[in-house]
Amino acid sequence: WVDLIGCEAVNEAGETIGVVKGLIDNGVHDILDVKKPDGSSVLIPFVDSYFVEADLENRKIVLDWDPTWS
Repeated sequence: WVDLIGCEAVNEAGETIGVVKGLIDNGVHDILDVKKPDGSSVLIPFVDSYFVEADLENRKIVLDWDPTWS
């Protein structure tokens, strides 16, 4: 999972969500800690429901997530 740190997180429409600054293991599943462009953070469950794909070569992950969700 360390390869995801620093990746840009975008949604399927190509909208920027932020940059992955870390992962948290809550015992049930991992959670992406994403720093949004405004400097705040959003915690996104790293589960199949939200994860679409990872392009590690281009340092980008795609999520099914609306950037306006907290």
